[in-house]
Amino acid sequence: MSRQLRRMHPLYIAFAVLRTVKNLAFLLILAAVRILSGDGLSASVYWTIGGFVLLLLLSGLYQIGTWRRFTYHEEEDRFVIQSGLLQRREKAIYYSRIHSVSIDQPLIQRLLGVVQLKIETPGGSSDGDAVLEVLSAAEAERLQQMLEQAAVAVDTEDAFSHHSADTESTNLTTKNQDTNQDAETGDQFASGENHSYPDATRPTAGSIDHSADSIASAGRVGTSAGRTATPAGSSPVAAQLLYKLTTPQLLRAALTELNLGLGLAFIAGVYSFAGDILPGGLLNQLMDNAKGYITGIQALLGAVLIGLVFAWLLSLVLFIIKYAGFSVYRSGERLSVRYGLLERRQFVFHPKHVQAVTVKESLIRRWLGFAQIQLHVVSSGKDAKVPVLHPFIRSSEVQMLLDSVVPGFLYRTPAYRSPSRALWAYVWPGLLISSILAAVGTYFLSGYGLLIGGVLAVVLILLDYGRYRRSGAALDGERLIIVNRYVTHSTHCILWKHIEAFSFTGSQLQRRQNLLSLHLYIAAGHTTFQTNRLRRQDADQVSRWYSRTRRTTGHE
Repeated sequence: MSRQLRRMHPLYIAFAVLRTVKNLAFLLILAAVRILSGDGLSASVYWTIGGFVLLLLLSGLYQIGTWRRFTYHEEEDRFVIQSGLLQRREKAIYYSRIHSVSIDQPLIQRLLGVVQLKIETPGGSSDGDAVLEVLSAAEAERLQQMLEQAAVAVDTEDAFSHHSADTESTNLTTKNQDTNQDAETGDQFASGENHSYPDATRPTAGSIDHSADSIASAGRVGTSAGRTATPAGSSPVAAQLLYKLTTPQLLRAALTELNLGLGLAFIAGVYSFAGDILPGGLLNQLMDNAKGYITGIQALLGAVLIGLVFAWLLSLVLFIIKYAGFSVYRSGERLSVRYGLLERRQFVFHPKHVQAVTVKESLIRRWLGFAQIQLHVVSSGKDAKVPVLHPFIRSSEVQMLLDSVVPGFLYRTPAYRSPSRALWAYVWPGLLISSILAAVGTYFLSGYGLLIGGVLAVVLILLDYGRYRRSGAALDGERLIIVNRYVTHSTHCILWKHIEAFSFTGSQLQRRQNLLSLHLYIAAGHTTFQTNRLRRQDADQVSRWYSRTRRTTGHE
């Protein structure tokens, strides 16, 4: 196979120089401070600016050399990257090891028509095994399609080899059985017995299985000019659109999105930024004026209501920006999730690399009968890859979608729940927090503070009671379902073969009450799932399921 060396887009040099400018910005700030302080264009200012320009020129020359020495090419069974200006490095990534290919396109890259492509394998670095920082959109699409075709070809070849081995074993067994049957038939005819062949089991010409032939034809791997190995005689697999989030669906989903933590973080960030750019006296004066208006319970409740509305509007806008144009495609056996308005993202993966599925239902969405589906996919590094399979789907349609896209995962209610004696363990932390807040509020706001503490206690008790009623676990074949809830109701389905660690924990008081909490760990993003305060009998049954499955599959 002839190697065609390729390079990244020349705009890589511009982005690298911009990073240098960012790192050297302190020199310009230093020069500006000296000018504003009254020194004018003194010699030190000239030296500072001259040093900045010199370092920028040296960095530009270095980045040009780096860009020219960075090449990549495709071989029959691997993707090879060569880099290094002073010390030459070569990295080979086998197609069979590629678990996911993602494309990111931030706003600036999108305006310039370039993207970043990341190739990941299990156990690689957190930044990806191969990162092509600046590629043209057309080259990224070509490269992604090539990697998909190569991965499909490898999977098909593996399937064919396994099928051939199974077929040979089956044929050998059948031949032995036929030999024994012929011997028995000869004995039976010798004894004068007459046997007829049932019509229902009589082999016919139309009943011959040609699956081996079809797999063999699909498994033949050829090479086309300038491309990696793909099935012989086949054209590139066109991406098939599975579903797309329409504009009305996007708006309905955004209207049901409320992220209080995001709103609080945004307000804190604005306050911190204002403290940095505004004079201290002005900021304190604004805060004192605001405190003068917020007096009494009505003003306080009004401020809380305004904060909730602000958090809801912010969540709405960010949800639309993130999930605009959400669509899922299938190319061969791989799935491609694409979304984003300002920063376009594309995540490609094989369904067999999905280790767990999470179905999330917020309070509003659960009341309306909608949910969000997330996938836990094996990736490199410690950062979890949790692509969204569907951001806004009816709860009644979740199982249908899972069966068609990532078969083998279930969405169901738990069979093992916390017993009634565990209710107090769920409730007492919320009561303690609300009591402390009520005492503090009473000290500062008199009766209003006590009222606020009482309302908060009721809310926390309802949330904790919901955790007690909804949390639990269930077993179904080689699947473990874990359900937990606080504000958001989450249902996790994990396949046994992907569980890396498994344990039960409990305090002394919980153990005396025969209560245990389940914790398990999967490799995808180093994610931990847990459900609290199961009965010991149920915990033992889950433990036996885990141990029995390990024995039956040969894992010790």
